[in-house]
Amino acid sequence: MRKLLYAFLAFILLMSCEKVDNVQTVLRQAEALVEINSDSALLLLETIDTSMLSAEDSAHYVVLRELAENRSASIVDNDMQRRADVAEKTALWIQNYDAEHHRRYTSELYIIMSVVIGVFAVALLMGWWYYRRKVRQFNSIISENTSRIVEYRKEILRLEINGDEHEFQIAELKRKINERQEKMAAKIHIGTKLYERMRAGDSIADVPAADLQCLVEYFALLRPRQWYEWEQRYDMLTPRQIVFLILCDDLHYDDEQIGDIMGIKNTAIRSIKSRIRKREK
Repeated sequence: MRKLLYAFLAFILLMSCEKVDNVQTVLRQAEALVEINSDSALLLLETIDTSMLSAEDSAHYVVLRELAENRSASIVDNDMQRRADVAEKTALWIQNYDAEHHRRYTSELYIIMSVVIGVFAVALLMGWWYYRRKVRQFNSIISENTSRIVEYRKEILRLEINGDEHEFQIAELKRKINERQEKMAAKIHIGTKLYERMRAGDSIADVPAADLQCLVEYFALLRPRQWYEWEQRYDMLTPRQIVFLILCDDLHYDDEQIGDIMGIKNTAIRSIKSRIRKREK
């Protein structure tokens, strides 16, 4: 009986020693894992029955658990900070990308606008140059025809005063006058009708620009002296400006009547007057 009791006590002592050895082994493993993987160290410490620990092992357990928990919290904080840094960098990259995209878009838009404005300016200059050229040619043709006809008539008058021996020359000059007038006959016909409309006070607001040129050519033949005076006084008047001068200087209409005939307002009349004054030589 006494032998059985000694054997049982020896077995209990042996089991206690094995448990102590196992606990110390787990504590050493947890201590090794704290710096490597604090979460695994905490899981390993959870397997220890703290009620069976000695005072020394309990102190060691508490220190290891606090160290693992602090390490785990530090890892979580670092992870959150890392994620916050990644989010901040991503937001900064998106902001820089948007700014660069906006800068490129704005730059391309400025380039396109500059090209469009440049093309428009070139087209405007070409149109202005073409218009001035046509006006110059038109005035040149009218001036040439008018001056030639005036010269022929003066020569005819001089020859008629000198006697009948110049009948052939007079006939030749009349033939030249008729030729020039025939070339301008269609235009003169249109110009005559428009001039009569203006004399009657009728509106010519719907008259196209080509018919206004016919009116100007007709007036150059009708009033060569007045036309010559305008040529000497003004430089490169447009048909519309010449029509205004016809209404003002030849037909002696006031601004209100001129506005009704041309179909324009007082502001347009002031603008035409200003442009005519700028054409004075």
